[in-house]
Amino acid sequence: MRLSIQRKERGFTLIELVIVIVIIGILAAAAMSKYVDLSGNAQTSANLGSLDEVSTAFNLQIGANAAANPTNPFPTLAALVAGMRNGAQASDHTGVCIGNHYKVVTYTDAAGTTATAAATDQVKSFATTAPAADAAHC
Repeated sequence: MRLSIQRKERGFTLIELVIVIVIIGILAAAAMSKYVDLSGNAQTSANLGSLDEVSTAFNLQIGANAAANPTNPFPTLAALVAGMRNGAQASDHTGVCIGNHYKVVTYTDAAGTTATAAATDQVKSFATTAPAADAAHC
């Protein structure tokens, strides 16, 4: 006589499935915190890039103007914007917008207390950039 042994097929238990879902949730939370940190770093890098672009154009304009006027080589806001690559524009005569995202505020004094008010104002210093949402005129 032959005895037949029945094998019972089993799937995953509810506890096993819950444990896997919890582990996936923990991994997702860890990955999300890394993503948020990278977003902040990207914002900072974009701000510094905008500031560097204005700084380069500013220094090039001073170098170009120094031969003609060594006592006052500072560029006007219009000349500063013209010396920058495409995408820069004057922002209501108070600064320079890079694309439509970041604004660099320009000043007529080295201390950074008097903002430029016209395209013909000389730029003697500039401030760090701010998101365009804060600088509504970009």
